[in-house]
Formats: sequence, C-alpha cells, structure tokens
Amino acid sequence: MSKPVPYEFVFDYLPTSIIVKKMFGMHYIYLGKRIMLILRKQDNQPELNGIWLATSREHHQSLKKNYPGTGLLFYL
Repeated sequence: MSKPVPYEFVFDYLPTSIIVKKMFGMHYIYLGKRIMLILRKQDNQPELNGIWLATSREHHQSLKKNYPGTGLLFYL
C-alpha cells in the first residue's frame, strides 16, 4: 500500500494543473516540466522532513535572509 502524500494542505494553494510524481520516497510537485516543491516525510532522517522549495542558486541568499532559522536546505 502506498503512503499518502504528506502535507496535503499545500494543494489548496497550488493550481490544478500540477503533476505529482513519487520518486525516492518523496513526492515531487511539477508545474509543467519544472519541479516546484518536494514533499518529504520519512522515518529515517526526520530532520530532513518537510516541504522543500525547488529554486536556483541565485535565490538562496535572499531566502536565507528573509526566512532565517527555518531550517531551509539548499542543495542544487
């Protein structure tokens, strides 16, 4: 049995044209061909659970500045 999509409330704020794909135990939310969000809720490494925002490196500093202490991880 497949696990339900975590953090389903995000769908209330997204357009209906999104596509959700499950890979590597996470749910990837696409708008067109671009990944917009990644939803992760797993028992292993719970500190990595949450709603991941897919962005380019050029936006990392401003996100860190505007959202300090949120535990945002920036890997690209």
